[in-house]
Amino acid sequence: MLILLRLNFDEIAFYRVLIQNESAVTELGDHNLRELAKYVIEQLRKSTTVDWQVRDSVRSKLRNLVRRA
Repeated sequence: MLILLRLNFDEIAFYRVLIQNESAVTELGDHNLRELAKYVIEQLRKSTTVDWQVRDSVRSKLRNLVRRA
């Protein structure tokens, strides 16, 4: 099933998190959740730096990015 979604590994992981929320699935639908997963992963890749795991400010920025999406 997940192969048919045309998502990469990271997108699939985020998609799985999204579909655990039944109200999100009901409100947004499968297609929108797939697109959201792609968008969030793309934005995270653009925003990450080499030391993102160490710096609290960068981690905070990444959390805010996910919340806004």
